[in-house]
Amino acid sequence: MGVKRRSPAILPGRLRAAVVALALLMPVAPARGDELFEVFVTATDMSGTPDLLVGGSSFPDLLNDLINSQGAFASFAGVAFSADVTFAGVANAINVTFDPVTGNATLTFTILGPGAQTFTFSGADLFGQIEQFLQDNLSGQLTAFLNAINTLSLVAVTDGTPLSTTALSADFIFNRFGLHADLTAAEKLAAAGGREPGVRTRIDAYYEDIDTDVGSGNSYAIAPSVEFVFSETLSLAFLFPIAYHEIEGAQIVNFHANVALPITLAAPGDGGMGFRITPFGTFAASGSVDLVAGGMIGGGGVVSTATIESGGLTVSFSNQLSFHEGITLRYEDYKFDPGVSQQILKNGVKISHTFGDHWYAYTTVTETMFLQPAAVDEFLSTGAGFGYRGPGGVNFNFGYSGIVHNAYNSHQIRLSLQMPF
Repeated sequence: MGVKRRSPAILPGRLRAAVVALALLMPVAPARGDELFEVFVTATDMSGTPDLLVGGSSFPDLLNDLINSQGAFASFAGVAFSADVTFAGVANAINVTFDPVTGNATLTFTILGPGAQTFTFSGADLFGQIEQFLQDNLSGQLTAFLNAINTLSLVAVTDGTPLSTTALSADFIFNRFGLHADLTAAEKLAAAGGREPGVRTRIDAYYEDIDTDVGSGNSYAIAPSVEFVFSETLSLAFLFPIAYHEIEGAQIVNFHANVALPITLAAPGDGGMGFRITPFGTFAASGSVDLVAGGMIGGGGVVSTATIESGGLTVSFSNQLSFHEGITLRYEDYKFDPGVSQQILKNGVKISHTFGDHWYAYTTVTETMFLQPAAVDEFLSTGAGFGYRGPGGVNFNFGYSGIVHNAYNSHQIRLSLQMPF
C-alpha cells in the first residue's frame, strides 16, 4: 500500500468550488496509477489536516481503514473528511464522507452522475453497515456501478475486457470448437473414412502475461473437455474451464461449464472443403472480493468453421456469435448481480502446414468485437505454434498468441493435449 501526502489546498473558496464543479462536469476517464484503487482524502472541517492519497489492491480493505481512520488513514482520526476513490483505474468513481460529530458516513457512486444516490450510515460499526449494504446490493446501485465500470475499466471482472468473464466464455468455446478444433483430428479421421464412435478427451492449459494502462498481472487457466463421438457427423462435448487472475494484487476467479454439439456437414479431404457448425451453451461464475465484483453469467451461441485443404496446406475460417446474460451470485457473503447483457462476435483465420506424416505448424489471426458498450470494445489477436498429430487420435500442440491494443496488451502461451479414451 503506497501513501502520498499533499499540502492543504490554498485556492480561495469560490475559485476552489468552481474548479470542483468543472471537474465534476468533465467525463470520467480511466486513470493510470501504480495501484488499482486510490483514495484521496480531504479534511472538511477546520482541523488543517493535510490531504492524503492512499493506494491499494483491495477496495474493502481500503474502505475499512478509511471509515475507521486507521492504518494509512490514522491522521484523519476524529476529523471530518471527504474521500474520492479511483476504482479499478477509473477516477472519481466513488465518494465517501464522514463526520465524527454526527457519527454519519455517506457513500455515493459518483460515476453514475445525476442518477447516483447518496446512502447514509450512522451508529456503531459503520464499515460493517457499508459492507452489508454492498453485500446485499438491495438498491441495485452496485449493479449499475459495476456496469459502468465494465465500460471504463481495463480490468473489469465480468464484462468489457479480453480477460472478463464474458470474453473468456467466448474464447474457450472458440478455441476448442472453432479456431483449434483440428486438434481433435476430426477432419483427418473423417477424410480417411469416417470417425468411429468413441470418446475423445482433451486438456488445454493457458498462461497469460497482461499489461494494461491500469495495471499488470498474470492469468492461469485449465480447460479440460470430453467429446462423445456418435458418428462421423455428430458428437456431444463438455468443456469445464477454470481460470485465476492476479492484477496488481487483486485476485479474480472464474469457473465455466459449457456444452457443445459439433455437427460436421462436410468432411475435408485432400483437395476438398469441409464445414462444421457447433451450437453451444455456456455457464460461468466469477468473483473478486478485492474488486467487489462477480456473478453468474449464462448464455449460448453458435460457431462455424469452413476448411479448405490442399496437400499439406490447410486454411480454416471460424466465425462465432455468442450472447451472455447475468445471473445473481453469492460469494463469501457478497451478493453479486452482474447485470450483464452482452453479445460477442469473433472471426478468425488459421493457416497450417503439415511436415511429414505427423508434424505441423500454424499461424492465426482473430478479431473479437463486443456488440454492447465495453472498455475494450474491439481487439485483434495473432498467434503461431506447432503440433504433433499422431495415430489413433493423439494430438499435441504448443502455441503463442498476443493482443496488441493501445491500452491493453497480453502474451499468452497455450498447451493442448488430446488422447483417445
